[in-house]
Amino acid sequence: MSGQSSVCLVSASSGALVALDLVDWAHLRSSTCDNSLEVPIQVRRLAEEVDGDPSRWADRLHQLVIHEHSGCIVQSAEFVVPFLVGLCRSDRPAVVRESLLLLADLTIEPFHTEVAAGNSGMYERTQSAIRAGYGTFVRLLDAADRKTRQAASDLLSRLNNDGDDVVGVVQGRTGE
Repeated sequence: MSGQSSVCLVSASSGALVALDLVDWAHLRSSTCDNSLEVPIQVRRLAEEVDGDPSRWADRLHQLVIHEHSGCIVQSAEFVVPFLVGLCRSDRPAVVRESLLLLADLTIEPFHTEVAAGNSGMYERTQSAIRAGYGTFVRLLDAADRKTRQAASDLLSRLNNDGDDVVGVVQGRTGE
């Protein structure tokens, strides 16, 4: 069995990446102004911790979905978010942590708002897709891995009015 087949079987069984091949990545722009065919490859590498270094693949995804100079998210970001939210349910702490960190980066508003003005609601749709994972992020505040808990807390802080403390979230969840 080839390594690629193994990746597909593992991904399909986890459920997080089942629909990855249904997205028409060839017609979506990446930050390099090319198509986004590399995006699903990097998502799979992240999910499977290829070479034992998920941060490497998360960094590459970051380069593909966020324009370095403007801070704008690009078209492929909107479509990759549901898969990153799905990876937040992985049993691999490093995969969860890197997914959370990338999602947090996707919540940052562009440096040049005039560039983002013409994105036809892409930023808002991406934010909505991130917020759809809110319950998962709250559950990760109880993760065994300290760095995962911190990444979840940081993302929740950004989702809760850009910097509000997540104490209210925790208190609401525990009834304290």
